Amino acid sequence: MRSTSACLALLLAFATTGCGQHGFPPPERINLSAPATVPMEFIAGRLVVSAKINGRGPYKFILDSGAQVSLLAAPFGQELGLPVSGEMPVGSPGSTTPRSGRILQVDRLEIGTLAAEKFSLLEMDLTSLQQRVPGLKGVISAHLFTGILITYDYPAAVMRYRRGELPAADGQTVFAWPAGHRLPGVLMHFGKDEVWVDVDTGSQGGLTLAQSTVGGFEWSEPPVRDEPIRLVDRELAASKGRYKGAVTFGSFRLEHPMIKIHEGSFNNVGYQVLKDFVLTIDSANRRIELRKPCPLGQDQTKGPCLDS
Repeated sequence: MRSTSACLALLLAFATTGCGQHGFPPPERINLSAPATVPMEFIAGRLVVSAKINGRGPYKFILDSGAQVSLLAAPFGQELGLPVSGEMPVGSPGSTTPRSGRILQVDRLEIGTLAAEKFSLLEMDLTSLQQRVPGLKGVISAHLFTGILITYDYPAAVMRYRRGELPAADGQTVFAWPAGHRLPGVLMHFGKDEVWVDVDTGSQGGLTLAQSTVGGFEWSEPPVRDEPIRLVDRELAASKGRYKGAVTFGSFRLEHPMIKIHEGSFNNVGYQVLKDFVLTIDSANRRIELRKPCPLGQDQTKGPCLDS
């Protein structure tokens, strides 16, 4: 087996984040026979969909915008008879004790009418995550389907797929993420402080920020010790406090949000905030769109309304 050098930070408690599906070749083909709407299930604050692998299933997977490498729970790949093409060391940023995962080859993965063909994923121990999401078989990176618009309609509990692209970023409802950022995100304003925050559909939390980010923040409820954040190879001590004031990003604002604070280096926003939004990801053009559903009785034929 060959060894592939890569960094992958798997945040089993709140997020799955990594250094890129670009670490593997993209799928040979992405097929979408027709625009599709499929149901989403929320388990412990995580977004779960049903998918087939090589015609078998369906099985439960988290569909995660914060994962740039798709994952399969060991030893499920062996049960499916998937070919092994190598190994990859897996560790959180700064780790000196990475773990090892197996690189497996998949012929076809299907979610409704959407399919990715001939691609690699990583098999590793996901026991901790499976304890929170019973029956889970893995994590599918939303970036596996580059070239397809994926819409997470949280209020309606459905996911939609279609071809096309989002309009140019306007900084209000459509946001671009720079090439230097490996994950989609938005620039959030905490008073005079600007913080880049990854938009992470695999996170069960709300706002999760690094300790180094919050030094100048004012609190209506000062941070107190909270449950640690579990990484693939270690834990990060964490606290939680309520921010004093409003957090704004584009046309949106969060009033006095609770913030999870940790000793790592990442910032993200997850389910507890995203559950009020309709989120569309355009990986090919590095854009995301955030909207909120129209008020009851308002015409929705033109899509979700702006939060204005």
